[in-house]
Amino acid sequence: MPLNKKYPFLLSSLDDLPSINFAGYEFKYESELTPLAKKAAIEVLKETEEKKQTCIAELRELLRQEESLVCPLDNDHWCIKFLRARDYNVPETFKLIRKHYRFKIKYAEYFKDFVPSSMTKLYEHMIFMGSPELDDQGRRIIIAEVGKKWKHRIVSIKDLFRVCLCIMEAASLDENTQILGGVIILDVKGFNLARANKITPQIIKMGIKWIENCIPVKIQAIHVLNENNFVDLVWSMIKPLLKQDFRQNIFFHGSDWTSLHKHIPPRCLFTYYGGDIVIPPLPSHDELEAQYGEWKAKGDREFQVINSYGYRDGKKK
Repeated sequence: MPLNKKYPFLLSSLDDLPSINFAGYEFKYESELTPLAKKAAIEVLKETEEKKQTCIAELRELLRQEESLVCPLDNDHWCIKFLRARDYNVPETFKLIRKHYRFKIKYAEYFKDFVPSSMTKLYEHMIFMGSPELDDQGRRIIIAEVGKKWKHRIVSIKDLFRVCLCIMEAASLDENTQILGGVIILDVKGFNLARANKITPQIIKMGIKWIENCIPVKIQAIHVLNENNFVDLVWSMIKPLLKQDFRQNIFFHGSDWTSLHKHIPPRCLFTYYGGDIVIPPLPSHDELEAQYGEWKAKGDREFQVINSYGYRDGKKK
């Protein structure tokens, strides 16, 4: 690994990932912890250099005993990513890593050709966007418009979930997100029966397993907007399956932006949520390629290395 590598958390030989400019804002990985992340690392995670090294050593010892699992044991940043997700509880971190890679075996069809460039049509529909502003707790905000923007005859539920997997994999690389977690806004305006029928019990079970047990990212809150009777129907199937501590961080606002603003300040929100951020018209295919082309090419290189790790020969103890 180059000594001057800008982003040492990258598993590939890349030195950095390019930023993306959109609507006058720059989206990029931070090379250093923000003041809020530094504060949370000390006060919440009780993170010290000694604790990090001790826990990394203990985790490596456990992972070496998992003979069929191939993972980047020598990369401190990879170990810390998972340790932060479980507040440096080493046995629980070990369980998380096993579940993370078991999931990839059980649902292998979702990880075929699992690179950013394979999901171009989802970018063009702009179903998923990130707020360019961090919230008052320093957390990144992902906005998913899975109502009318989800053209379900073109974009399958499998395609939709693959992008969720890709986004969370990318988010888990960010050290500030590892410490502070992230927030999701789920806008379901226009969600109808045809879309609800795509969300099967199997999809629900898989999604809950993934988000609660298999990713090294803490989802601190989910805010649901513009819900209707069809959303209520899907929620009635999901709610009993969720853990209590996860369920209590899901908030329903309808179209009451005042309610939403109690959790997320207007400076972080688009104007159509009563916020301050003006989003320009959707870019053309060529404009998207100009913006995302370099990121996708380099992102593919990183994901190819990420995909190279896991259980071998389908073994998972």
